[in-house]
Amino acid sequence: MCSFTFFATLFLVCYFPLLVAPLPVRPRRFFLDLYSQPSYNGTNITFGTSNGLASPCFSLNETYTFMPQSYSVNDEFVQVSFYRELECQQTITAYNGSQESIEVGVIKSVRVAKIE
Repeated sequence: MCSFTFFATLFLVCYFPLLVAPLPVRPRRFFLDLYSQPSYNGTNITFGTSNGLASPCFSLNETYTFMPQSYSVNDEFVQVSFYRELECQQTITAYNGSQESIEVGVIKSVRVAKIE
């Protein structure tokens, strides 16, 4: 009887709070900031989604070239893919979460996708 009480108390004190702890809430909308310099400095371009379930392609202006060197997102559980062409064609590379320093070259479009 004593050992049962000990283990029941141990469970309630140590493990029960873990079972009822709230899960982190993910944002309903994604925001992406591209920066022209490392460490989130320089000129920036901001993109956003209206629905966190969608993974839209964001195309830059056809005549505008941009070479991001860092980016930040408001959700670390997303994949950010960079593309050489408009409409998310010809993938250059993809990263997860925010990155303080990247080397992707000139991009024409970018996609933010939720990681489950």
